[in-house]
Amino acid sequence: IEDIRRTKDHDKFQTRILIKKRGKGIEPLQIVLSEKNGTEIPMIWNGAGESHEVVVTTPSRIKTVALDPHKLSSDSNRLNNRSPPSWKVLLNDFSVNYDFQSRFLSYRAGLLFQRTYDTKNWIRLFFSRSDIETVSQLDYTQTLKNRHILSTGITHENRKTAQGMLPEESAGIINLGYEMNYPDIPLLEKNIQRLTGTYPKLSARLHYNQKFTDRSFDNSIFVELDLRRIFSFSNHHEISTRIFLGESFGKLFKNNRFFLGGSSGMRGYTTMAFQGENMALFSIEYRFPLLRETDIQFFGLASQRTLQIAFFGDAGTVTDSRNIFRPSQYKTDMGAGLRFFVDVFGLYPTIVRFDIAVPIDSPIADEDKPHYYLIAGQPF
Repeated sequence: IEDIRRTKDHDKFQTRILIKKRGKGIEPLQIVLSEKNGTEIPMIWNGAGESHEVVVTTPSRIKTVALDPHKLSSDSNRLNNRSPPSWKVLLNDFSVNYDFQSRFLSYRAGLLFQRTYDTKNWIRLFFSRSDIETVSQLDYTQTLKNRHILSTGITHENRKTAQGMLPEESAGIINLGYEMNYPDIPLLEKNIQRLTGTYPKLSARLHYNQKFTDRSFDNSIFVELDLRRIFSFSNHHEISTRIFLGESFGKLFKNNRFFLGGSSGMRGYTTMAFQGENMALFSIEYRFPLLRETDIQFFGLASQRTLQIAFFGDAGTVTDSRNIFRPSQYKTDMGAGLRFFVDVFGLYPTIVRFDIAVPIDSPIADEDKPHYYLIAGQPF
């Protein structure tokens, strides 16, 4: 749809629609006009020529114009086939987690708003509550070539401070982000493929946050590298690995940077046990199925498909020093867990995870005990 022009003459509405074809070939095209009163006007363009103009006079305004609504043509780009574009709403993020140590119930949910047939641009509405922070966020994300991602948004954030630190007020923050996934770097790609056999999931992220709710105008910059790799072998056994490196700069939430413990980090420690401006985390898990292809029903609300067992270990550090590779400062833990692969309401597949982790030579006496988690989703 190249152009739509509407005019009104007394009680009649005239609509001119210009349709252009990109490329060669002749193919019939269905055109459906929908009036405001609900009437549909179907038409056919035989596909001859490079453009086609439609002029209609109707008793009510033309509300929508749709090309090939039944997808009968070979058109590969359908983003411009409807005016105004239709939108879809996706639940792309939902989890409820319980930390038995802090007795805190955390949850998160995210909705994506996307144009139909568009997989590269979306608007996200996100909310989360954890023992670290409460976040409400609205952002826009665009995917570029080679899986480069740009994002911008606005966030209201209320962070908790570690024990002994002065509390900070909630803040409104403008966010700018850049993320690179599976980068097309020939030298790196060639060597990793040669060593591992496949190309791992590699993410490099750069985030800039600017506070705007008071006169301090504090800001922060986060640089993160997240490398994940799953080695699968016989009978559905797998070894999953993760390397996370992060550094931060700036004064925004100066007492809160990276947190080492918790369900998504070092599980042998509580979330706020250790915090600092820079972080390194190395994790490994060995996973294998105990039960497969089952159909265990839970009161008709969910059905279990697979029961998986996992043994894991974590090693990491978080510090205000820029040198994060000091072995003497690293904390370690080990543990085991159960992973229930279930279909909620028979429609929504998810993983319910129960983990038990124990710190090794904990420097904090209160942390030297088993830690329990009931969580949705794999850790990495």
